[in-house]
Amino acid sequence: MRPPLTVATAQIACVPGDIEANIARHLPLLAEAARAGAQVVLFTELSLVGYELELIARDLPELAVTEADPRLDALRTACVEYGVHAIVGAVTPTATGYALSSLVFDDRGELIASYAKHHLHGREIELFEPGSAHPIVEIAEWPLGLAICADLNYPEHARVTVAAGAVVYLASALYTTGAEDRRDNHLRAAAFENNCWTVLSAYAGQCELGPTTGGSGIWNPGGILLGRAGTDTPALITATLT
Repeated sequence: MRPPLTVATAQIACVPGDIEANIARHLPLLAEAARAGAQVVLFTELSLVGYELELIARDLPELAVTEADPRLDALRTACVEYGVHAIVGAVTPTATGYALSSLVFDDRGELIASYAKHHLHGREIELFEPGSAHPIVEIAEWPLGLAICADLNYPEHARVTVAAGAVVYLASALYTTGAEDRRDNHLRAAAFENNCWTVLSAYAGQCELGPTTGGSGIWNPGGILLGRAGTDTPALITATLT
């Protein structure tokens, strides 16, 4: 029998291309999540730089981060201070280019996993290399799997992640205004069809694609929504998984 796990999903409004400013927006939500008893805090796709692909194309490699990047020091320190794991969205270098990634920092401030988005689309295809691995991160005896945005369009992604051992499916994604039903259907279906918990950190505010939905939330294995943020930022939703 696993001990309960409290997870939090966070919404911030991203500052285009400013890693330090965006990390500064992560920190209060990490503190708030810790006060609520959360052990894991999920942030949205490209939360460190914003979903600004033209800006990223112009300013690479400066907008990519490595494990030892000093710009991440404040984030690592906060994970230690608050005793939480943080999952953030970043551009990361690969051997031959760049990936659109989710980075998992543990409560010692160490990078313990990196997930590269599998299903790239549009301008992303020109900028990033697709991932293929389904890393499973175990936190407090709970195996967690990761997804980024368009991965949710492919039901087999969740199936393979759960087959690899995940019981919680954590997705960082961007939905533009008008896609609220599609957003909810993706997470509800992934939960119900795979008998797993699903957690979404949805992009909120403006990006180069226009206004976005927000609506970060947490669904139980029956596909029931346990809590959802609105469109405001900052916002934090927590739930205890049992």
